[in-house]
Amino acid sequence: MNKTFDKKTLDNHIECFSNFNKTDPICTKLCAINIRCAIESDQQDRMEILEDLVASEVMFMKIQ
Repeated sequence: MNKTFDKKTLDNHIECFSNFNKTDPICTKLCAINIRCAIESDQQDRMEILEDLVASEVMFMKIQ
């Protein structure tokens, strides 16, 4: 994984910001070992699940 990135590629890319994509070479190179990226990604996944659960509960309450 010795791929180098030119300045234009890096300038047009806005870091992972918790949206780690293993197919994105910049994320893989720059964020794969960044613990904050992994934690943020996990927290974001948990929040999405929680939001889905809350939304389904609200819908269930409206139906009844």
